[in-house]
Amino acid sequence: MKRRSAALPVQKALFALLSNGLTVPVYDAVPDNSAFPYVVLGEDTESEFGGKNLTGSELTHTLHIWSRYRGFSEAKGIMDSIVRLVTAIPLDLSAWGFYPVIAQVDMAEVWSEEDGVTRHGAVRLRIKVGDSMPERDR
Repeated sequence: MKRRSAALPVQKALFALLSNGLTVPVYDAVPDNSAFPYVVLGEDTESEFGGKNLTGSELTHTLHIWSRYRGFSEAKGIMDSIVRLVTAIPLDLSAWGFYPVIAQVDMAEVWSEEDGVTRHGAVRLRIKVGDSMPERDR
């Protein structure tokens, strides 16, 4: 069975969902001198899953939240918005021939960076997607 990666489609769909749903900028690569707060698309993993009638990918994708607000509330508020968006609105993967199965939060954490000013949050998502493209077209 031919298999294809869903990593880039999932990243693009996450970027679109978050860019449209958050009130802070979302970046793949952060431009120089960007103002805080913002969210960065981070690391991901991908593994195959499926069975007799379903083939697809299980991915983890880490989103990084950066804030310079005094305290943790700004970063945690952005984290909450991310969780609400990703778990309530299915990713639009139709342009790539995939469809969302489920999106869950695997881990969420906020900490202070060594400078004592910057807050760094991470939300690791666990996302399963099915491959709807016929095998002959892959």
